Amino acid sequence: MKGYRRFESSQRGLTLRSNDAFRAYFRARDALFAGQSAEALAEIERAVTILPDDENIRFLRAGALLFNNRVAAAQSEIRALIARRPAWQTIIESLASKGLLALPPDLDVDSFLGP
Repeated sequence: MKGYRRFESSQRGLTLRSNDAFRAYFRARDALFAGQSAEALAEIERAVTILPDDENIRFLRAGALLFNNRVAAAQSEIRALIARRPAWQTIIESLASKGLLALPPDLDVDSFLGP
């Protein structure tokens, strides 16, 4: 029973942390849509601190970095996502083809994604 209680307690802790992380994620998303890029970045950084390996949080972080003119950091984040799960490249290319990826005017999606 002791092992089960530890497992149950750790699962409860993970659930609480996940809840906190995604609350910050949704606040960041809402801030981005409201044009508050600095606030969005601060919120998504909170989420990353709580769940550093969550790919959806990392993807939104890349967007927040872009909106804060931190293009190199955004590229690094995106490239790390693609290295971990190559399907992200297809997602990003699809968003770009629909005009839903806000890249600086002097940067195309191929250059952004890099070699």
